[in-house]
Amino acid sequence: EELAAKVKVPAIVEQDLKRIISDRLEQCGLYYRCFSRIKTASSMAHKFALKDYGAENKKLQDLVGVRINLYFDDDVEICQNIVENTFDVIGWSTSERSEEEFKPTKLNGVCRLPEYLRSEISTETYIDDTFEIQIKTMFFEGWHEIEHDMRYKGEELWKNYKGFSRYFNSILATLELCDKSMVTLFEDLGHSLYKSGRWSDMIKSHFRLKLGEGQLYP
Repeated sequence: EELAAKVKVPAIVEQDLKRIISDRLEQCGLYYRCFSRIKTASSMAHKFALKDYGAENKKLQDLVGVRINLYFDDDVEICQNIVENTFDVIGWSTSERSEEEFKPTKLNGVCRLPEYLRSEISTETYIDDTFEIQIKTMFFEGWHEIEHDMRYKGEELWKNYKGFSRYFNSILATLELCDKSMVTLFEDLGHSLYKSGRWSDMIKSHFRLKLGEGQLYP
């Protein structure tokens, strides 16, 4: 209740961040979905209890969060570049993948709020003037929550059942392969369209872009 009284985040902050990002991605023709949220007071209290905010000027950086789900794996780097050219990015982090392990991967960034939105937030000492942005693919988003709750947080479920854990890994590997296969499919289609001289269709397929109805000049 104390945090809820101190930390005020008007809806315009979340709405404007989502609008700015969506406008940029629309201009680039990427296939995506964008979601946003404001951290609740109970969620903030839980995080404050787990981490020592205030020590060495450490502050909560994800009061406002934006998630971008992309349909194609190789659009992640492009989306990261768009974010870096739109906001003041403090830093990026990503989950590590090894050759023997399959698990959800996502790109997490911390950015400064635009100047006009910083003044909209009424915060207390241990909250920074930043927002968090997550970038991941649709396939990964589809099973990330299940993996997070049922394996990462539910480690005891798998303790004496390594066979099931191995089976789960094989499913994750299949989903990762689907990410890569989708890109390969449209690139191969683009090559066939190129050989047929269908330039607009080739560009749309190869780069997987949302294009208008008009055709390119021959």
